[in-house]
Amino acid sequence: MRDSRKLPLAAAMLVAFGTSGDVAADNVIVDTCDDSAFPSGTSLRQAISLANDNDNVDLSGLQCSTLTLQQGELTVEQNTLGLLGPVDHELTINAHGDSRAINHLGTGTLYIQYLSVAYGAASGAAESGGCILSSGTLNLLHSTISHCAAGHFGGGAYATNIQAAYMRISGNSANKGAGVAAAEVSIDHGEVTDNHAIADGGGIQGFSKVTLNDSILTMNTAVNGGAAYSADRMYLTRDTISGNAAVTGYGGGVYTRFGGHGIPHLLKITDSTIDHNVSRYRGGGVHGSIVEMVGSTISGNTTGINSEPFSGQGGGVSCYDITMKNSTVVGNTDLRPGSEVGGVQARYATIISSIIANNNGGPYSDLDVLTLTAYTSVIRSSSQPSVSLTVDPRLGPLADHGGGRRTHAVLPGSPVLDLGSNPLNLQYDERGLPRVIGSHPDIGAYERQTNDDQLWYDGFDSS
Repeated sequence: MRDSRKLPLAAAMLVAFGTSGDVAADNVIVDTCDDSAFPSGTSLRQAISLANDNDNVDLSGLQCSTLTLQQGELTVEQNTLGLLGPVDHELTINAHGDSRAINHLGTGTLYIQYLSVAYGAASGAAESGGCILSSGTLNLLHSTISHCAAGHFGGGAYATNIQAAYMRISGNSANKGAGVAAAEVSIDHGEVTDNHAIADGGGIQGFSKVTLNDSILTMNTAVNGGAAYSADRMYLTRDTISGNAAVTGYGGGVYTRFGGHGIPHLLKITDSTIDHNVSRYRGGGVHGSIVEMVGSTISGNTTGINSEPFSGQGGGVSCYDITMKNSTVVGNTDLRPGSEVGGVQARYATIISSIIANNNGGPYSDLDVLTLTAYTSVIRSSSQPSVSLTVDPRLGPLADHGGGRRTHAVLPGSPVLDLGSNPLNLQYDERGLPRVIGSHPDIGAYERQTNDDQLWYDGFDSS
């Protein structure tokens, strides 16, 4: 059934993704959950076929919780189309493992809002997009993609570009990019969990760029890039990357590939925590080419296997060149026999107002580099001399001290108090609290506040 009234949800979706232009569109109403060949009403399949380019297919009035596909995948031939679900309850489009759920043939944008898509399958070795395949841009808002599988890229979804906000991606599998895969992937306030790739990118694979804001990636696995893999650039802001694994490769948390023909690829980590990830080879937490860290914490990551002498290096970070400012790297481990570094392994390192301490490895358990520039920092052990402090920084255990990410609290009497610098003139620490309390900032990602609750600090992170 076609409704000529304009749908305000379409405008809200476009605004949420920062899209401009004429958002007025007709909406085609879906009034039955029946996907049979002769439904008693307008089914989702029929509504898609009736819609014009730039229209919205409105499922918001359906009372069912599951719409089971009975005739194979839904084909969207329009360049741009919106699929808009109910706000008051979850509605799942279930392909029950027999086919892909949605195939968007257009090169514009497929908008999906307030819908779950589940149990899609594109099982051929060259097939991508287990639940959703798009030849254009896929925009997802307040939606879920789960329990989907693809033989090639994007177990949950595969598109030219993927933009998602307030999104859950879970339980998907593929050869690469088990959760989602695209040239560019951007996720804001997302949860990417329990996705598993045979090769690269357990949660996310980006062929050009991955951008994550205020998101949580956990329990994903792959050969390289347990949580996320980018062949070029990756930008992490206020994210938590925790408990992921590169089971036979590099970058238990995140991975960015080294540049071809000497071109460096950038991994920028801002106000984020990467903890308790595991890799077999380098970079238990992070593996990359050029790494820039600001106000971030790398903690409790592990690389290497005890029985393989050359299996691991860089329990926290392994990269070519790292610049670290107002950050903390503690408690990471290199397990291999005769290991050199549990903290940071790089060729070149610039360390400013940061803590690299109490990591577990060999003689250079904290930092192993060829060229080091460091000041106003704590580096307990290093392969290169510097003027940094070599004392125990006296930090609390990794815990929730506010701000949505776990951090290591600076304990009373710590030598890092008021001895740091603030080269970027940061206003806030990783938690979002004032960056400078006292005469100077504290060293590391955490700034001790005058009213810090001592009940938080129930242990010490020292050796």
